Amino acid sequence: MNQDARRSSGTFIAVLVAVVVLASFLLFWRLGSRPLTNWDEGIYAELTREISHSHDWWTMTYHEKYFAEKPPLVFWLMAAGYKLFGQTEFTMRMWSAAAGVVLAGLITWWSWLAHRRSLLVLLSGILFVTGRFMFFHSYRTGDTDAMLVLFTTLALFSYWRTRVNQRWWLLFGLFTGLAVMTKSIVGFLPPVIAVLDLAVSRKWKSLSWIKVGWALLIGLIVILPWHIVEIIRYGHAFWQQYVTVNLVERSQDIVAGKNFPWHWYITTVIRQHYFPYALFLPLALYLGIKRAWRDPLGIDRLLVIWFFTVLIIFSSAKTKFDQYIQPLYPAAAMLLAMTFMDILKNNISKLDRALFLLSIGGLIFSLPPRLIHQGILWRLTPYAWLPESWATTMSGKLLVSVIVLAVVMGGGYVISRMVRWNFTQIIVAGLVPYLILSTLAWQYSYIKHLPTKNVFKDAGAYLEKIHPAALDVIGIPHLHEPAGYYYLKNVPGLEVRELPAGSPPDTNFVLTTKKLLAQEAPTPGSTVWAEGELVLLKTGL
Repeated sequence: MNQDARRSSGTFIAVLVAVVVLASFLLFWRLGSRPLTNWDEGIYAELTREISHSHDWWTMTYHEKYFAEKPPLVFWLMAAGYKLFGQTEFTMRMWSAAAGVVLAGLITWWSWLAHRRSLLVLLSGILFVTGRFMFFHSYRTGDTDAMLVLFTTLALFSYWRTRVNQRWWLLFGLFTGLAVMTKSIVGFLPPVIAVLDLAVSRKWKSLSWIKVGWALLIGLIVILPWHIVEIIRYGHAFWQQYVTVNLVERSQDIVAGKNFPWHWYITTVIRQHYFPYALFLPLALYLGIKRAWRDPLGIDRLLVIWFFTVLIIFSSAKTKFDQYIQPLYPAAAMLLAMTFMDILKNNISKLDRALFLLSIGGLIFSLPPRLIHQGILWRLTPYAWLPESWATTMSGKLLVSVIVLAVVMGGGYVISRMVRWNFTQIIVAGLVPYLILSTLAWQYSYIKHLPTKNVFKDAGAYLEKIHPAALDVIGIPHLHEPAGYYYLKNVPGLEVRELPAGSPPDTNFVLTTKKLLAQEAPTPGSTVWAEGELVLLKTGL
């Protein structure tokens, strides 16, 4: 290896280490300090607890009833973590956090292989790990979405590498199979994206169909065993949950969600969860399409197809949740990094510059609803130094956007007269660090101020001290408090029974709410513990 190659390799390793260290800090710091949240995380925690206590890991149960709405891969990993490290919030979430760290490293490596430009590679990794989406139902929670994004990205990376070596198809099949075993039919996103990319590029003749066949075989080997066992053992019950409820109804009807319009992901979710970078995504997609047209062998075509495939599929479904579009963010981060680098290197047209400046105006206009007033980040915006009405009215925000944009352009022009860069290069050189630092400040504040209290967890801790044999939970459905029931059922030796409101207790201890207790006449027992809305009674039975 010559000196230039060694220097280049050393630079990449330094960039990779920096991105991985940053991702590790953002994802593992205080990972277990927040109690489990309701809905998916609480459900998966109880499901995993029951798997870890069972001798039959093939069959999943939730509150001792058959559960087949999701494949088991992530729950097996979580249960293994329970066995090795104990049942804690950290072990519940560590696989998601680890997936985020691996993804950050993978995106950095992928960008290096595609571009060999250190600053672009660094930007790709940082624009991914500093996205707000990292904190919502994904990389810091005990959910399945982080692992899905990891396997999807690994599969698409393997597909991209097949242009160098067709043996990568084997890994494509493996990672697609693992994605399916993570989140069912959504795991087939990589083959859909690959087929669309091949159709656009017309590269069918270059395929090694033998390797593609092996990829299919490997994928089936990963996918089929669990599905076949469940079909044989549970038949109709499996089909009803796994196919009818989880797949058909979610795509054709609204399941446990709201009737959001088709554009909800564009106008709300991406704008909020990838702020402030989302304001530059339209420009990034437009420039990505231009680059793909000029250079058919580049990475841009795949990234653009990847982004729009995920967006269109989930925008078309009736059931919509924020986390469904998590798989598009790796592509978005790489496209944004290339866009900022194109502007920095002045590889853009006058129209592109105008669109970039328009994006800055949109960013300034969008600041007030995205930041906490009087917070540190708020004081770094022009609105902190202007009358409050300027941040709350359409005309005020529009006027501020125009003024600030004019000042930025003027300042950039003045500086450009002193150096060799033009004013858009000057602007992007200052803007990107500002965006990254402000986003890091938001993430730091978010993690630092995570809630650490949960009344059900405290109730479980108290019950563990007094060692009752059984507990009646009256008027608190597990559908509304899945995380709460997990904490109660996690008490060693405690049998937890769920009873509807108004039911007479059958055990010595009752957990209910103050509101329901006020409606009881007479009170079914004496209070031995109370916190928040929960009350623990001793009945004397």
